[in-house]
Amino acid sequence: MRYELKLGLVFLLSSKWQSIFITSAIAFGVAVQIFISSVVTSLQGYTIDKTLGSAPHIEITTGDSRDVYKFSEKSNVVYGNYIYDRDKIPNYEEIGNRIKGMPNVKYVSYAIDGNAIYKRGLRSSPLIIKGVDLKDADKIMKISPRVILGDNKFDAQSVLIGIRFSKLYSVDIGDYISLTFPNGKVERFRIRGIFDLSSRGANQFLVMMDLNRAQKLFDKVGYVNKIDIQVKDIFMADITGEQIKNQFKELRVLNWTMDGQDLLDSLRAQNTTNFIIQLVVILSTMMSTMSILLITVLRKSKEIGILKSMGAHNGEIATIFVVQGALYGLIGSLIGIVFAFFIIDLQKIVLGKEIFKIVVSNSKVIQTIIITTVSGVISSIAPAVKSSKLSPIEVIHGE
Repeated sequence: MRYELKLGLVFLLSSKWQSIFITSAIAFGVAVQIFISSVVTSLQGYTIDKTLGSAPHIEITTGDSRDVYKFSEKSNVVYGNYIYDRDKIPNYEEIGNRIKGMPNVKYVSYAIDGNAIYKRGLRSSPLIIKGVDLKDADKIMKISPRVILGDNKFDAQSVLIGIRFSKLYSVDIGDYISLTFPNGKVERFRIRGIFDLSSRGANQFLVMMDLNRAQKLFDKVGYVNKIDIQVKDIFMADITGEQIKNQFKELRVLNWTMDGQDLLDSLRAQNTTNFIIQLVVILSTMMSTMSILLITVLRKSKEIGILKSMGAHNGEIATIFVVQGALYGLIGSLIGIVFAFFIIDLQKIVLGKEIFKIVVSNSKVIQTIIITTVSGVISSIAPAVKSSKLSPIEVIHGE
């Protein structure tokens, strides 16, 4: 072990209360930094999961969902009264496969979105029909875990409905409902499952069915009218959307930020606040470390003068204080991490319940140790420079 490291340890241990004070200050700063950063990050993750976790981040449509009618030669009606065509996305599987290859894309699901009417006695309700492949849609909408009654599956003759629809019309698992579609067809389906998507609108008006069945009902065999996409980084959804738009110019690409600017601004504000808090804590601990080391230089000036008179170089003297700064940062960060976990456990006891789980990532712990140790080294630069400039003759004589 080089003598600079040994002397750094000796100087550190020779002033125990001083070392305890600065190490405690650094530990407290690190604990606050990790706690607040983890709370902000976990809250942000909780918010994203609740608002965007079970929704598509990017939607692809044709951009025109209007009904187009045609004349009927066999009818006396001047203007035809049945649907000729609606928006269709051809080659949707090929499009989906190309999108899956993009770096930020996580999941892709194909859908048929349409409307129907449910009538019972004198009451009727407009419904949103969503035909999906449940295996793919589950990855985005997380339907299966939220089916509270019945099965989380459906076939060509069965559907899933929301809990509010079930209660409003007193229908249950195994019952049949008749739906009237825009082309005039009336189809009968068996209720196989009841879901709760934590949304009043979805629980009352959404009906989910098999994709192939929906394609036939809405005259879109071989087509879909919507492609749902979930991305890995929601803050990059607009960029990913532009990349998709550049590849498929004939399609309309919408990303969540177009209608969620307020949420986006809120999430970005959380990131900014988190950064500012960490910066302030780091600067305060650096100033504390620097002030203590400057005091150490003054207190150990005679020892430094003796070392220089014995042939120690300025760089070696400076290294002693750099070692001290690094040790303060390293030891303080390790104690602070333990203290941070204690604070997290303590707030759980005080609150009595956990609204969202506070997660401290391993990468955050490692990053904090490195940053705090480096900041300790940086804060030791001024004291190290000051110690290297001391004249051995002057300090020995007490001048």
